[in-house]
Amino acid sequence: MIRALIVVAVVVLGACSGPGSSSSGGGAASSGGGNPAGGGSGATGGGTGASGGGAAGGGAPSDAGTAVVERCFDVAASVCTKLQSCAPERFRLDYGTQSGCITERGVQCRLGADTAGSTLDVATVEACRAKALAQSCGELWDFELGRCPASKGTRPAGEACFSGEQCLSGRCGRAPHGQVCAVCEPVGQEGQACDPDPDNGMTCTEGFQCINAQCAAAPVSKENETCAASSFRRCLPGLRCVQDVCRPQLGADAGGTEFDDCSSLQGLFCDQGRCTPQPLSADGGCWPLGLPGGALCGPGTVCGQGFRCIPLLSPGAACTASDVCAFGLPCLGGTCVRGDQVSCGGGSLDGGSGTGPDAGHFGFDVPPGTVSLSIACDGGLATLAFTGRYRSSAPADLSVNVAATVSVGLGGAQAVPLTPDAFRLPPGPAVGQLHTGQLATDAGWCQACGQTFTVFVEATVPTEGKFSTSAPGTLSCSP
Repeated sequence: MIRALIVVAVVVLGACSGPGSSSSGGGAASSGGGNPAGGGSGATGGGTGASGGGAAGGGAPSDAGTAVVERCFDVAASVCTKLQSCAPERFRLDYGTQSGCITERGVQCRLGADTAGSTLDVATVEACRAKALAQSCGELWDFELGRCPASKGTRPAGEACFSGEQCLSGRCGRAPHGQVCAVCEPVGQEGQACDPDPDNGMTCTEGFQCINAQCAAAPVSKENETCAASSFRRCLPGLRCVQDVCRPQLGADAGGTEFDDCSSLQGLFCDQGRCTPQPLSADGGCWPLGLPGGALCGPGTVCGQGFRCIPLLSPGAACTASDVCAFGLPCLGGTCVRGDQVSCGGGSLDGGSGTGPDAGHFGFDVPPGTVSLSIACDGGLATLAFTGRYRSSAPADLSVNVAATVSVGLGGAQAVPLTPDAFRLPPGPAVGQLHTGQLATDAGWCQACGQTFTVFVEATVPTEGKFSTSAPGTLSCSP
């Protein structure tokens, strides 16, 4: 499944010039993390970035066990205490309070432990505490160095996944449109070929970067170390690149000319040539910093459409397409669902682990060979067809509701009305159900003839839970 990471971009305008050197340290983005006991792997999928925190929930502990859950929150408390002591103003902007930080990191760790295929255990969670307490403040707040030791799963490359914590490689690949299910992908080791864009080729294992199409180490520079462009090194948070050397960032009211001149750990930004505190929104607006009324959204919220702050929704909360679920969780069937509530079959009939009275009795998948999408280019009409395989071991018939979207090239994902979109499934072995649907397209789709598309299918069983899978196909066109 997709462990969709919410990225909150802070746009800064004003008299200070440009975005500054890419080798400079930021720090603010590191507070979200993936494995919440202390930052986690970026492959895992959650993190609310600089505006996270405060969301509650997560349900009762499942197979992760009480010991792991308790350790998640205990370690989160240790890490949050150090984060706050290191950079209290940055901490206030990102988390608000100590309890908000512990909730965000503890719940996210717990969700990772509950995800099917994850091997997160007490030792791995405890390793996060040891790493954090041994780090400098700049290292702990760094978006890369501050991550917890990666927790990798049991699923090999090519198997369906929801998050990187399910995969042996630690990476659950994503298509450009944020689908829920994906497949585990290999990662490059030192010296292996790679592509800096994960959508175009192999990415590198944790701790390495894709430099000149090869995975190579690119250490983060400390004070007085090089940050020259040729070194591919950047500065730790709290530092800026001055004449190819990392120097301390400037404090409040100092004069600045570059984006990264002002201290990120002190929560400052460069506004009209002066280092100024980053303001939190007081009226719900989140216009870019440097504009009149520019402000950041507070903890527990994120900047949404129309530059308005919207709340991050807890697991189990009702949601719509315009809402944002906390911890990178998907909104499926009108609910922010956890990883243990979604089955990513991807080609093998997968029962998943639902939460209703019929939990464990339902499974479905969409074999890739059954998927087709054809476009009549003269009429702009596309016809989708796929066969879902469904099985039930429940004592009585199950009610199954099915929805689908398709993604073609860079044209975005579009919903397809299905026939049938609901049916009764009797107990017994797996049965195939053909689904068809049509949707209007534009001329751009015909330019993708012969290319691969993806269909994303969601099945909802009221007494079982929500399940999602995806399958590829090849787009065919007629004049």
